[in-house]
Amino acid sequence: LRFADDGELEARGPNVCRGTDGLGGDGWLRTGDLGVLVDNELVVTGRKKELVIVGGRNVHPTDIEELVEQIPGVKPGGGLTDWREERALPDKLQHHAATVLGDVLYVVGGFNGSEYTDLVRYAAVNTDGSLGSWKEATGRYAHRVGRTSLQAVGGALFVTGGLWSDSQGEHITSLVRKGVPGPDGDVKTWEDMGGLKIASRSLRFSLAEEAGASDGEFVYAFGGRDPDALGVPTVQASWFNPRKGVLTRWQNGPDLPLYGVKGAPQSARVYNSAAVVTADHAYVLGGYLYVRELTPEVWVMRLAPYREPSWLKSRK
Repeated sequence: LRFADDGELEARGPNVCRGTDGLGGDGWLRTGDLGVLVDNELVVTGRKKELVIVGGRNVHPTDIEELVEQIPGVKPGGGLTDWREERALPDKLQHHAATVLGDVLYVVGGFNGSEYTDLVRYAAVNTDGSLGSWKEATGRYAHRVGRTSLQAVGGALFVTGGLWSDSQGEHITSLVRKGVPGPDGDVKTWEDMGGLKIASRSLRFSLAEEAGASDGEFVYAFGGRDPDALGVPTVQASWFNPRKGVLTRWQNGPDLPLYGVKGAPQSARVYNSAAVVTADHAYVLGGYLYVRELTPEVWVMRLAPYREPSWLKSRK
């Protein structure tokens, strides 16, 4: 292997057939690939023909990308770099929930080593990825809460289910609460929907330690642990109605199936797992099965197109 003057990778050897397109008279094959050597290893960086011609001048797309990534507000690619220490949370926490809405990072609840907390904290995410000072939201959560899910949809924050504590002890809940940040990022109140709205907009089941995810239009809850401390196989989804700014009635999907265990129930009672949702698929990854049996299983479901129910449409 060798590099031509313009960076194109050329190859020569008994495995290069004569008559191959790009084979020069000197026996070197012009591959059309561009590359560099990094720590004595070949790294292919692109194709020679991937050019943008401007005024008769050849411009490589990678050069354009590097310049665009230097513009404030433009996100670079997903390549991994080095970790750096960032501004720490005000307290030691576990079992808390976090998400990003716009350019603000939010943390709700959690266990601080002695008790669950009802604090909601937030910090600005700067253009270089650093965090601003942690601030305490004006509106505390309705209960000391943890082991819950926090999702950002439609400019609002939604906390679904979880374990909350009060003077009567610890409880697993099905309640869903909504907080809307102001222009400064502060959340002043959490909407506590009363009456029939609780029944229509709460989770179908009381859950903690469920795997929550969102694609910007739906909020999902996969598996979880019920009040009897048992894992559940349920899949729930709620569509965000942008006209009303609320989550609609939760719908049940197919239970998470149990694979590869003969004679066992047909559904996987899983909790403490993780979930992500892409444009057309949902993934649930690992977790505990039944009573703290760790699993490496990954479940995937293709998401079907959603049609708005007729009863949600505005009357003419």
